[in-house]
Amino acid sequence: MVRTWSKTGAEISPGATIGPGFVLAHPVGVVIGHRAVIGSNCTILQGVTIGENYPKDPEHRYPVIGDQVTICAGAKILGDITIGSNTIVGANAVVKDSMPMDSVVVGVPARAVRTSGMSAC
Repeated sequence: MVRTWSKTGAEISPGATIGPGFVLAHPVGVVIGHRAVIGSNCTILQGVTIGENYPKDPEHRYPVIGDQVTICAGAKILGDITIGSNTIVGANAVVKDSMPMDSVVVGVPARAVRTSGMSAC
């Protein structure tokens, strides 16, 4: 079963674990899959998908998102991966590999770019 809020257009599985301080800045088109884990103080913008990658593994594993992560518009985070805390995932990035903390993640396929003094989308 999926919770769909007709007022916002977001689909969030009741099996997802979401920490305090979660913000859906523009919730239209956001999909958060079953068993996804999102840390505290995370912000997600419109059109983001956090879900499984349908691996051959029948367990269908989901992403773990660290604390203080910003995920920009249209990004896709897929599979059994971890996004480190204090990370920014850029617009339209397709993330299929784990990413380190304190980085900016961009591209298709996504790659981590370490910087200092990062700012959100």
